[in-house]
Amino acid sequence: MVSALLLAAALTPAPVVVQDPRITESSGLVASPTRPDLVWTVNDSGSSAVVYGVSLRTGRTVATLRLAKTDARDMEAMTATRGADGAGLLWIGDVGDNRAVRASVVLRLVREPVPTASATVRPVSLRVRYPDGPHDVETLIWTPDRRLLLVTKNLFSGVVYEVPAPAVAAAIAGRSTLDPVSAQPVAEVAMSLVTDGAALPDGRIILRGYSGATIYRSPPRAGGEGQALQPLQQVALPAQPQGETLTVVDGGRAVLVGSEGKRQPLQRVELPPAVTAPTTTTGPATTGPATTGPATTGPSPATTGPSAAPRAMNPAPGPRRPLLALATIAVALVAG
Repeated sequence: MVSALLLAAALTPAPVVVQDPRITESSGLVASPTRPDLVWTVNDSGSSAVVYGVSLRTGRTVATLRLAKTDARDMEAMTATRGADGAGLLWIGDVGDNRAVRASVVLRLVREPVPTASATVRPVSLRVRYPDGPHDVETLIWTPDRRLLLVTKNLFSGVVYEVPAPAVAAAIAGRSTLDPVSAQPVAEVAMSLVTDGAALPDGRIILRGYSGATIYRSPPRAGGEGQALQPLQQVALPAQPQGETLTVVDGGRAVLVGSEGKRQPLQRVELPPAVTAPTTTTGPATTGPATTGPATTGPSPATTGPSAAPRAMNPAPGPRRPLLALATIAVALVAG
């Protein structure tokens, strides 16, 4: 047993530490859809409209994308896919609204530069509103059946909204939507303060909060009856100062999670196998090369570590984790 634990520890990849001193409030994170050694991130409110490309090998910034003629208010989320031509497409969600005062929010779409290099890019904009009024949101998810979802950050639960498909298709085709379109609620999640999330390859989604993550069934499509989304399994996350980011890697075998703050590590967490047979997405089969993340991120997906162990639903918490979670939530609410 001791030998097995030592071997697992030796095989566990060390977390890469973000080196760029400009990245102090990383609130959106997404794995590059075209490069397995690259992630993209953004700072939140008060920061300029810049997307940082960070190497998973060194932690150093290898590219910055400056969004031309963009007034960023509170960029809190990212997701990504590939276009019909195979190019990487990065969605940036300027969706934060701590005081619930924004009549509409903006999703911006840019193409990944090839080769990876710093550039000033002009984003395509998609303006969105919620039919029941403003919401604070930090989660933007691209699904395998080509839907764009938003998840609200509420104290006791969250609501999953779907962005209208025609507006999403227009953005991918390079056309902005400046008159706000109404995102439609499709499901609720019994999760407090959702800070990020992503889709798994079979359509299930994983959402994180400040102290843990939960895997849920695939959300239904807009137009159906709103329902509570079934949780499938909880996933323990490592303790972090203010954990706000998550992205799926290795074809759904693991996630990377990060925190606000300077020189924060991106920590790998292995995911458990499906607790039920993989769900089928409710829409048509995905065509083309659309993905939720790269196929690999370097080290073997078989590597695991003690901090990455999954846990079953309703586990007995460790003695310090509840207090740490409450403290983190209090700090986040004060900081906004």
